[in-house]
Amino acid sequence: MTTGAIAPIEIRGLRFRYRGGFSLAIDDLVLQPGQVTALVGPNGAGKTTLLRLLAGLLAPAEGTLVSGGRPLADLVRSGRLLLFLDTFPPASPLHPLRWMDLLGSLRGRRPGRDEALAWLEEHGAGDVARRPFSKMSSGQRRRAILAVLAWGDPAVVLLDEPLVNLDPRAVAEWRERIARLAAGGRVVLVSSHILSELELVASTYVFMESGRITGTRTREELAGRRLYRIVVRASRERAVALLGERRVEEAEDHGADRVVLLVSPGAGDTVASLAAVFEQEGIEVEEISASRGLAERAYRDAMGEAGEASAPGEDR
Repeated sequence: MTTGAIAPIEIRGLRFRYRGGFSLAIDDLVLQPGQVTALVGPNGAGKTTLLRLLAGLLAPAEGTLVSGGRPLADLVRSGRLLLFLDTFPPASPLHPLRWMDLLGSLRGRRPGRDEALAWLEEHGAGDVARRPFSKMSSGQRRRAILAVLAWGDPAVVLLDEPLVNLDPRAVAEWRERIARLAAGGRVVLVSSHILSELELVASTYVFMESGRITGTRTREELAGRRLYRIVVRASRERAVALLGERRVEEAEDHGADRVVLLVSPGAGDTVASLAAVFEQEGIEVEEISASRGLAERAYRDAMGEAGEASAPGEDR
């Protein structure tokens, strides 16, 4: 458990507007400790703006940000809020060891050189501990920034697209660290476009568009909605017709006689019973599997569209 348990963060009546016209309005949102909350939305939805407001980098025009009945700004001033933004540090000539020393002084405890080096090694950045950020690759830079910012004992962890440009091994390692941060009783809020990775760690999903929350889902709600991916050798029309009342959410042709279906099964449907529907008609079933991507489908529903999740890019 993190030192000094953190209370939920309550966001009430939050309003903010840029001079260019973009506005953010969040009436009611609670971020629970011990959970990973995923913030999902297209570019320009307001995800980064919300993170900046929580971290005190922007001042709201209206509303309150509180934790345990006290302004969230008190927690920010105590140095126990971690904010990762891709813009930090900006083309810095300093190396990670030096940044750990600087941030440690702000947080009230500066790590010794050996302690800092061990920390960077543990968090996958030991190979660039003495390399200036300005001379790192994008992946090295991101690994090092995450390692530096994670130093200390943050009670609130705000991460903006933390997994972009990381290699698969680093993605897996940081996914596990994010889960451990939440398991330690912290409030963890992650903004990301990589929904397949969020599905592995998120407890709650908050969907945003145009500065508004368009929906929320819990892991349990998504898990309760089964979907099967079925690949058969048949025309799309015949495959959909054979499923009868079962709900075919998507059907995509892959050649003249091959179709990929995404099916919401009825009560009592199993892999075997779904396969039998086609096999008794002499249709070859290539694959039936439980579908991942439930978070993406919930996102599409919340956005009111069937488009793909936006590619990573700059957000407001």
